[in-house]
Amino acid sequence: MKTQFNPPLLVFLTFKEDLIVQVESPVDFQALKRHGVDIIDHMLTQELDGYFTMLNGLTYEELVKDFWIRAEVYDREVAKMEEFDKIEGDESLKGKTRADMGLEEFKRTEIRSAVMGISVTITQDIIARAARCSNEGKFQWNMSKTSSWVKTVKKVFHKDRPTNKFFDMQKEHRVLQKLVLDCFLQRGGGTVTMSVDHNVFLYFLNNFEKVNLPRYIFNHTCWALKESQGKKERRQVPYGRLSSEIFHQSGMLKTLRSIGVVSDKDLDTSIGKIINGRKLKYMQIMKKATVLKTNLKESDVLSDLMVDFPPISKEDNPEVLAAYVVSHYEDTGNIIIDNSIPPTMDGVPLKIAKKRKSKTDK
Repeated sequence: MKTQFNPPLLVFLTFKEDLIVQVESPVDFQALKRHGVDIIDHMLTQELDGYFTMLNGLTYEELVKDFWIRAEVYDREVAKMEEFDKIEGDESLKGKTRADMGLEEFKRTEIRSAVMGISVTITQDIIARAARCSNEGKFQWNMSKTSSWVKTVKKVFHKDRPTNKFFDMQKEHRVLQKLVLDCFLQRGGGTVTMSVDHNVFLYFLNNFEKVNLPRYIFNHTCWALKESQGKKERRQVPYGRLSSEIFHQSGMLKTLRSIGVVSDKDLDTSIGKIINGRKLKYMQIMKKATVLKTNLKESDVLSDLMVDFPPISKEDNPEVLAAYVVSHYEDTGNIIIDNSIPPTMDGVPLKIAKKRKSKTDK
């Protein structure tokens, strides 16, 4: 018999409702060019036309939140902890291989979670497919403020400027920075403060040096997830649109619709705010914005399904997925989880909610 864990409803809902899904911004490059900011060549170098097309679509915030509250980063450190736990329970396993311990071989860092009762695994390769961009290019991560990159970045973006502030940068640099914060490496709290990693990413864009965007996105997601579960308790969930695209391409959304238990309203759909001439006015780069019929418009059109999209779940058969969702629906009474949460979902622990409950009890 399946044991159910029912945490206080208020504790869970307060935390889930506190989550802020960050939806990436589509970009109207032609509108920016008409308003005197031409950064098209910068993006052509990155070969990101497919990525920006994908950004102009629906985000399913409830699915993203459902994924986030159960997500964990499975990396080499976690794998070592698995081995430690096995040895602690059986000293004879010391020096044995993972296979001897009954553990799967560690192959790569993954983000593991569950959505609607279905175990899902997100890797860098899956992100590359959903983002429609190559999994190669420059990558610099986790750099300190004493890094030599700090002087290099300052020389490019703030040379001969009155201050190092955002508003004293060239307008092209300011717009590229806007893309970094809204489309590539989302921060929280409504600030334009950039870390060294952000600034080096901006440096690569400005200098027409191709970046490994899937690797950046994957590492940034892992960082944000650990921040959510750590002392800082980050509430912002990055890459809402990209995550939704992964769920769509995997067939999950098609399954939900085919069994008739969900609508766009249930999934709390949203669309990213377009970066265009109006955004330039808001950023005080120009005083007036011209709106044309040819301007990029918000889209609710689903992307075409990729025939060779890699599975994100071991249960990738549509009939099996439907069975999991129907079972979940019968157990909870809702297609969106709210008041009945098992401690594990196919072996995936409810990481953040368990930690939050513990803190509240104290």
